[in-house]
Amino acid sequence: MSRRIAVTVILIAALLAATTVFAQQRPYNQIMKDIQTTFANLKKSLDASGVTAAAAPAGGRGGGDEEAAGAGGRGGRGAPPNWDQAVRDSAVQDAAKLQGLFKETEDFWGKFSTHDAMNFAKSAQDGADQVAAAAKANDPRKAQAAYAAIQKNCGLCHFTHREETGKGFFIKP
Repeated sequence: MSRRIAVTVILIAALLAATTVFAQQRPYNQIMKDIQTTFANLKKSLDASGVTAAAAPAGGRGGGDEEAAGAGGRGGRGAPPNWDQAVRDSAVQDAAKLQGLFKETEDFWGKFSTHDAMNFAKSAQDGADQVAAAAKANDPRKAQAAYAAIQKNCGLCHFTHREETGKGFFIKP
């Protein structure tokens, strides 16, 4: 009889532990909605710099070289940017938030061992880090180039792993 009670207690404890673990994970669609909102806020901050976006580098990795980053923008390569400190701080905060959200995305795809999606998320994290660094350095051209690289990674992942259903999206691991 005591053996039955012990097994029952162990099963209940295991069930509660499993429920707790699964309850701590956010739904993927919520992560994507948070990314969308934060990404739009970041775009507003970058646009407030008055510098236009440079083309994203080929290959989908964040950043880009000095030439590509310096090519876009109003006023030529040597023009000093007029980027308000509060707006730059907002860009840094949004970029940091995106890094965390893309880490959550990477973790989601890790459960399925979907390596290309994990790499897209890692590249987006790198790009968000580069946006933050460029904003801190008051370099809106580099920030715009890194933003474009993030956008490219998002598009490639969505093209590969998302399917329109008419009522929403189906995720393809």
